Amino acid sequence: PRPLTPTTCSLGVRPAATEAMMRRRQSWLPHPTFLAATAGELKVAATSGAFAAVKRDGSVVTWGDAAAGGDCSYVQRALEDVKEVFSTRKAFAAIRGDGGVVTWGHPEWGGDSSAVYGDLMKDVKRIFLTINSFAALTASGAVVTWGDARGGGDSSAVAERLQSDVVEVFGSQ
Repeated sequence: PRPLTPTTCSLGVRPAATEAMMRRRQSWLPHPTFLAATAGELKVAATSGAFAAVKRDGSVVTWGDAAAGGDCSYVQRALEDVKEVFSTRKAFAAIRGDGGVVTWGHPEWGGDSSAVYGDLMKDVKRIFLTINSFAALTASGAVVTWGDARGGGDSSAVAERLQSDVVEVFGSQ
């Protein structure tokens, strides 16, 4: 396989072709800002203006608009042993092998999880999303949310009921 560089995407398509693919997918996806796919040994997710690819070794490569998550340099050291990446319209969240979560991208769209950092350090099993917020389900069944409050990023009104025993979360887009 060819190495992943900013000039090729996981399918070996040049950037101009990638832009054409993005325009075409907008016509058939309900929200053109979300894309998750597996291509060979890579897992790829997309925001409205950036891609993130998880490589076989668990590292992550990003490219595209920095404001939409295309620059992960400030969290790159934490992006090791990544198992899966999720995206809102302008931010990414990655689950590592230890269950820790790393976020980057636009702060108001879920790229800043510092307010709930302690709850995302380990044992996260799954991440759910809306167009501008994330919700993490932990091993104990607790739900942790961050991102735009209007999109579900603030669950403080029901926090007591989300402390345990949650088995599934559903987000609207």
